[in-house]
Amino acid sequence: MAGKRHHIIPKFLQKGFASRQEGETVWTWLYHKNISAPREISTTDAIVSEHFYGKGENSADASITEFETSRLAPLVDSLRQGTCDLVESRREIAGLIAHFSIRTKLIRKGFEEASENFLSGVGEIFGDGELIGDAVANQSDAYMKEQFDEVLAGPETYPGALDAIKQLENLGISRDEVSSTIVAMLREHLNDPVTRQEISEGIGELFSQIFNPPSPLISESVKEGHIKGLKETPAPEVRIKTFEKFGWQIQDCDFDLILGDTATIFETVDHQTFVPICDLPKTKTVLLPISSRQLLIGSCDPTIKYAVKQNINHAIASCSFEQFVGRTDNHTALMTQIGQEPFPIAKDELEAELANLRENMRKMADGEHS
Repeated sequence: MAGKRHHIIPKFLQKGFASRQEGETVWTWLYHKNISAPREISTTDAIVSEHFYGKGENSADASITEFETSRLAPLVDSLRQGTCDLVESRREIAGLIAHFSIRTKLIRKGFEEASENFLSGVGEIFGDGELIGDAVANQSDAYMKEQFDEVLAGPETYPGALDAIKQLENLGISRDEVSSTIVAMLREHLNDPVTRQEISEGIGELFSQIFNPPSPLISESVKEGHIKGLKETPAPEVRIKTFEKFGWQIQDCDFDLILGDTATIFETVDHQTFVPICDLPKTKTVLLPISSRQLLIGSCDPTIKYAVKQNINHAIASCSFEQFVGRTDNHTALMTQIGQEPFPIAKDELEAELANLRENMRKMADGEHS
């Protein structure tokens, strides 16, 4: 994966879906939602994105490449060849699944969209200066004093505050007196209609700016966080421990499987269909196509022998973010399914969280939480 063109799905996994091979060059059929028909291309050019894992010293490229080369590629080869002891290798398989479950473009783009929607909703709530002004005004003096005491107790986070407090103490004014004075002044301002309106408008404008950052800023922040996490640990231990408890099997299929750009797909307790990412405690089953005729299957109940049929390709295509690969050009009908199973933080879940936050703020504004 070295260089600037990073494979979102590595070549060693795509190799299992080869249409042909010429020397060291492996070919596969690529299906992309933005093209009208599949095209046969080298795996060197399939499912790649420029600097997806970063560049320079902050890049996760080197750590991912080392992890793939030393551990994942040999493991997948042994799974394909039938030489892997599925029981003895449960931790290694868990690492494979843990890695693929966090590295894809859908993970990054999904969190970008969810973050934008949530911040926009929070900005709308806190941008209502009148609501926030009422919420603050209806808190007790004791509550507001407690908040200021916490601020004054940690002045190291506020440049110059420590010196100011020391100067006041030298004048015989204690921190308790400072916070009491601030609360009294704030209460006086909030009780004055004109000043209160000015404060409310200022608060509204401030929070609107804070919670509505430009989309590129959110995108860059999510990208940096994703790359940093992958660089630190390509396979998080919490995920390894979860999947290590699963029972594993290889299903040999009598039909051609496809490989989506999310690699893994999951069956959970609260979804009727397979989803592209998982909530670990709710995951029942995980599937990873390792070749066009082999499917790695993990189940939270090791006694269950899970079998899938040809319609699993519909689920793989639906869970793909924008593309998938296959051994043949016979999967054109699946192209309309790409991306049909969205990032599973549904809008109604976000709206429910925002509605709960909005209701709590209204209660505070009405004095119910005083």
